[in-house]
Amino acid sequence: MNDAFRFALEGTDEEPVLVLKGNLDQSADPAALDLLRSVVEALPAGAWTIDATGVAFADSTAIRVLIDLGRLIDPASQLRVVARPTLTRLIDLVCMPGRFTLEADAIAV
Repeated sequence: MNDAFRFALEGTDEEPVLVLKGNLDQSADPAALDLLRSVVEALPAGAWTIDATGVAFADSTAIRVLIDLGRLIDPASQLRVVARPTLTRLIDLVCMPGRFTLEADAIAV
């Protein structure tokens, strides 16, 4: 079963929370990923949280998207990523060092 990638913008204007869900892999709809990038680019600097605890499966597409988001979000912004431990480890290994504050969410699988 394919759990299609989707996202939502929650939180407040001062502290937006970008919620990512589903499979963030090569099957993700390119139009959805482009829309995600456009939404992020249009929002102001601030204290951002990317909640990736709902990402069921991630491959190199997820890393590429997070790197893109890290570049699009104003460099003055504080950027926190909350994800499953396996994804936080992957982000820590291959994403921009020091750009993200990582928080592993212990989720029973």
